Amino acid sequence: MCSVTSGRSEPCYNNIGGLINVYLFSYIGYRKYEISQDGTTLLKFPDTDIYKYELRADGNTFSSDLEEQPDGIAYNQTANFVLKGLKSDRVEINGLLNKRLGVIVETRLGHYQIMGLYNGVRVKSVKGSTGSSRDSFSGYNISLEAKEINQPFFIENLEDAGFEVIDPTQKDYLLQENGDYLLQENEFKILL
Repeated sequence: MCSVTSGRSEPCYNNIGGLINVYLFSYIGYRKYEISQDGTTLLKFPDTDIYKYELRADGNTFSSDLEEQPDGIAYNQTANFVLKGLKSDRVEINGLLNKRLGVIVETRLGHYQIMGLYNGVRVKSVKGSTGSSRDSFSGYNISLEAKEINQPFFIENLEDAGFEVIDPTQKDYLLQENGDYLLQENEFKILL
């Protein structure tokens, strides 16, 4: 017997769809006691560097489907995103295929959700296209999938939860023990 214990009112019209950013990181199978959550919110994750990919095209989606299985329920999580432009980073992007990653998606409303929290995310397909004319799409279509026993957790603040977004334009410089930059004779910083 199924009992319904509450209803749902219509929320404010703030249901703009789509993703604006996806954050990728190396998946590590942490133990459950190393990850802290409260209800549907991820509170703490071991300190992790994440890499931001801006999504400026349409067609970026994230969904979670509940499925009943013989041993319980499971959430099938899928994301599809489009990276505009074929650039010299194609070797790294093509290298994602069949890898297990950690993935955080950011919606157009500024909500963060983590995919595959305990089992990781598998890169299902990477398709590059140059297009056939000047107004055709040129770039990558990437599909991800994960299966979890929990729905995707929300993250209120990436830094508070343990994630550090690595800026691809920021350069790492050599530091002295006291934290000062090590400089060349011409006062330029030394790159790592």
